[in-house]
Amino acid sequence: MKRLVLLLSVLSLAAFVALFPTPSASTVSTEATASADSPTSSVVVHCPWLQSDGFISSELNLAASDRFTAAVSLPVAGEVVAELSGGGQPFGVLSTNDLLEGSLTLAEIAAVVEFSGDAGGGVVIGDGDGILTSINCVSTEPGVWQLAGGSTLTGMNLELRLFNPFPQDAVVSIRVTSENDLEPESTLESVSVLAQSTKVIDIGSLLDLRQLLALSISDPEGLVIPSFIQTVEDGDVAGWTGAKASSEWDFPFTSSGAASGLLILTNDEATQVSFDIDAFTPDGAVSQLWQGVLEPRTVIELNIDELRALLPDPSIRPFGIRVRADAPMAAFLTGTGSGDMAAMTGLVDAATSWVVAGPGGAEANATVWVMNPSQNQATVSFQRSSNDGGLLSAEKTLIPPGSVVGISTVRGMILESDQPVSVAWIGSAVGATAFTGAIGLAP
Repeated sequence: MKRLVLLLSVLSLAAFVALFPTPSASTVSTEATASADSPTSSVVVHCPWLQSDGFISSELNLAASDRFTAAVSLPVAGEVVAELSGGGQPFGVLSTNDLLEGSLTLAEIAAVVEFSGDAGGGVVIGDGDGILTSINCVSTEPGVWQLAGGSTLTGMNLELRLFNPFPQDAVVSIRVTSENDLEPESTLESVSVLAQSTKVIDIGSLLDLRQLLALSISDPEGLVIPSFIQTVEDGDVAGWTGAKASSEWDFPFTSSGAASGLLILTNDEATQVSFDIDAFTPDGAVSQLWQGVLEPRTVIELNIDELRALLPDPSIRPFGIRVRADAPMAAFLTGTGSGDMAAMTGLVDAATSWVVAGPGGAEANATVWVMNPSQNQATVSFQRSSNDGGLLSAEKTLIPPGSVVGISTVRGMILESDQPVSVAWIGSAVGATAFTGAIGLAP
């Protein structure tokens, strides 16, 4: 087992910000724990995809609202192949290549990150020739995951990754819906995922030539974190995680200049769900831009350009939306262009504190979109990351009620608002795009 030290910086691993003792295997926990004899606490997130090969080089971007320490472990095929700890600044980047010391090329890498303290999160950024990929690290809890927006049409390769970070084996049951309604697939009815491992399933080999796929993933035994990795032939790669059903979803943007958007809505319940879509533009809110019904166990896609055409000023791009439903469902956003592919899971809750991790990783420039769905003006204070992972001087912007504001950046940032807002960012590189949700922090 390799013993490494985490080098935290914003742009590279060249600068040490602080070093802490490397933990033993027993101290790299895959569950948040707090000692009864100590006031300390921890937050654990799981990063279901990293990649280090000749096509994509990935970085794990860690961030918190203040200085943090974190323990990181990489469980692969039942063994922790690397573990490390470090910290000292609010932002840090860890290269997968350096973490593995260049000696391993693995297709099934994932990470567990345990932050000391009450808040912290991570985003994995991957890049290559014409490729920019981002995927959020998430927490896990028992229940049913929804994952939608993938395609197996010609030229589209779709992988389902099931990450089990825990020391017990898991068994999951997967129900598949497409534009053809329910898709019986016996091989997915009971799928075993070994402890501390990632199972990769080629969905295209099971369900070929499907335009739109939605998965409902239940884990009656153990816990997993599901994600899609969608590859465009000779083009970009997109990654996004599953979500728990909710009656409200936010998207602070709906497309970028390079990738036209699709809003994906899925209902896994046996009863229909009614929904409204509210729009938020630089000129203010448009209530009930669209209304619809999701039939039981269906998935639909709404073209963002068609929604934009309903705005008072159809030239606005991008604009934000909120999906409100009368029962829990799930929502995702995808974007495609000439070789571009981007996707993200919707944001469930607006918040007053956000951390934007990822810009600057893999040389990804970004526009951070802040959406104010309230009826009050929001005063947003933000601090960009410095070169060494610290924070630059605070700046402020005012966001009128029911509107969105874009902030350009080449680094991560933290944001504080006097009103609940929703935050996500669009990353751009040569010939590639990525959609990424920011990390909301509990008050």
